[in-house]
Amino acid sequence: MEKSMVQRDLSMLQACKSEEERNEAVKYLKELHKNDDAETSMNNLRDMKERIRALSVEVKLLELQKQGISLTHIAANYLGKSRSYLSQRLHGNKVNGKQPVLTGVEIEKICDGLKKTGIKLQELSASLLNV
Repeated sequence: MEKSMVQRDLSMLQACKSEEERNEAVKYLKELHKNDDAETSMNNLRDMKERIRALSVEVKLLELQKQGISLTHIAANYLGKSRSYLSQRLHGNKVNGKQPVLTGVEIEKICDGLKKTGIKLQELSASLLNV
């Protein structure tokens, strides 16, 4: 299954507003993919898992932005990229006709950078108490 098909299937499930709609969507998707072989099914599951992980990270980063953490700082200092690079991935903007996502390596770099920033903030907080 192409990435766009995985995204279509996930979008369909995300758009469900009730349990009944979700059940109908699952039923439809089962019927749609009933003839997929085992390898195709495993590839589809891997693609979906990758996309769900990327979406989860994107939601959390957008939450950080709402709390005042600079996406420019995250992009430049953790990824060595521009703010627009990160923004395209967080907001689903297509680049060269494709929807870019954060890679596993990029997610790890962001996590590592946020941990380091947290340590710096703790140290700063402790030093303020000693003033």
